[in-house]
Amino acid sequence: MRRIVCLSAGALLCAVALGSDSPKEYDNRAEESGIEGTWRCTTASGHSLVLTFHSGEFTSAVGNAVLWRGSYRIDPGRNPLFLDKMPTYGPYKGVTVKCLYQIDGGGALRIAYIFLDPEQRPQWFPGEGVVVETYKRVRK
Repeated sequence: MRRIVCLSAGALLCAVALGSDSPKEYDNRAEESGIEGTWRCTTASGHSLVLTFHSGEFTSAVGNAVLWRGSYRIDPGRNPLFLDKMPTYGPYKGVTVKCLYQIDGGGALRIAYIFLDPEQRPQWFPGEGVVVETYKRVRK
């Protein structure tokens, strides 16, 4: 059961690459934050979880099966950085999932959220009830 919950949490924020590689088509604010592009989850062993951010939309998938789809907004002016995901498809449809995100210089993205209460934003990455997922950039 714990494995299913962990995989479900990982699938929440992972996506299939659907967007163009052309940065000029991206929302400038998102492009400046560095989050636009395709990311492969490295914290879910044995599964191909992928997350894509493009032009204010996100998609997450395992293999070819889309699990989540929706819009997102970011606030890169915050410390820590804010990411809100609004799924229009998937189990959290209609819920604003409030996250924190961090991108390091080595091309790794970390996203933190509270799995049992996704509408409450975590205060920082380590914390009680906070799920932290790590992704490696696949492409911009």
